[in-house]
Parts: sequence; structure tokens; C-alpha cells
Amino acid sequence: LMVLLIGDRLPPSWPGFWIVLCLLLATPFGLKVWRSQSAGIFLDPQQGTLSFSADDLENSLHDILSLRRFFDHARRISITLHDIERLDNDTFSSGKGQFRKRRFALNLSGDFGSYQLMFSHKQKRDECRTLLTQVLRRAKGIAPSRDSNISFPY
Repeated sequence: LMVLLIGDRLPPSWPGFWIVLCLLLATPFGLKVWRSQSAGIFLDPQQGTLSFSADDLENSLHDILSLRRFFDHARRISITLHDIERLDNDTFSSGKGQFRKRRFALNLSGDFGSYQLMFSHKQKRDECRTLLTQVLRRAKGIAPSRDSNISFPY
């Protein structure tokens, strides 16, 4: 409102000033997002943890209006491997015709609730599932069934 009221009294370089100021204020958050997203899915068999970025986990109206989905891009979630009880494959398609896009998901469920890891390629999802299965087999001492949807009994 003040900018509109002063109008012609502002120096001609004021848009550049605001752009530089916005970049300086957004840089710390951008670095947090980069650190969180660049680590990808991290499996640590020695500590028995699985870590991944927390983006797009909540879908309630409150979470959308409070921009939680936006700020979750800079956060990571870590769960213990012993808490994982079930691994399920899932496939999504969106768009039509030439713009049709397939996404592949790996659903993790257990005492922590459930999380969905998204992949753009089926091979990457299957590699992650196989690695998780092998590590869980060693950690829990249970050989899961050969079914594509794997359940680890108590």
C-alpha cells in the first residue's frame, strides 16, 4: 500500500532491491530443502534405520492451509527397521494421452503408521524393495514370502 501511495518518489532501482532481499531471505530455506531432498532414501543397516524426505505426507485441509506440505520439503523422517511390518507395491497413472505419466510407490506400514515412497521408475522401486527385504530379513530373522506384497509377521 505504501508503494502505491509514494508512487513516483521511489528510486528506479527499487525492484532490484526487493528481488535481492527476497533471494537473501529464501536462501536458508532453499539450502535446507536441498539437503533434505538430495540425500534421497537412506538405509543404514548398522543403526537399523530408514530415512527419507517428508514431503507430501499430510493431506488434510489444515496442513494445506498452514503450508505444512511446503515446509515439509525441508524435513526428513527416520524410522527403525524393526517397526516395518509390511511392504506393498503400488502404481499410479495421471494425465491423458501423450501426457500420461506413471508413478510407482512403495508403501511402508507398521507401528509408526504408514508412509509412501514415490519413484519415477519401476526398476528403482523394485530395487529399493529388494534391498529393504534383504536388510529386514537379516534384522528380524524372518524370511518373507515371495509375494510382491511382503508382510513381516511379529
